[in-house]
Amino acid sequence: MIPISRFLSKDTALPQLSSTSVSKFLLLSAVLAGMVFRTWHLFFAPLDLPYHFGGLYAEFGQQIFERGFQLPERIPFYSEGGIPFAYPPLPFYVTAFLTGTLALPEVEVINMLPPFVGGG
Repeated sequence: MIPISRFLSKDTALPQLSSTSVSKFLLLSAVLAGMVFRTWHLFFAPLDLPYHFGGLYAEFGQQIFERGFQLPERIPFYSEGGIPFAYPPLPFYVTAFLTGTLALPEVEVINMLPPFVGGG
């Protein structure tokens, strides 16, 4: 193995990394690794159907949109009499806005939104 000092003159100093730049690099690396880890399954899951509980969440967004962005008391079709709406509503408002108002494809929004907002 050839030492790096052989290629540097005696007056050349190697750059010193500050603890701030190392911290920034580690933080950026962790965020990027988390994004890859969080979205990895989407490369292998069929995106023509909602992933896991996505159908239920799509129905939440659709019910909110159909009611003029008012929260429903119950979500129909998932049990006799429906299930009570007892979830934090922000993700479903976002879904209703993206799929209802902006007319983005519902399945893609349901599959791609949770990893990017960290909710599911």
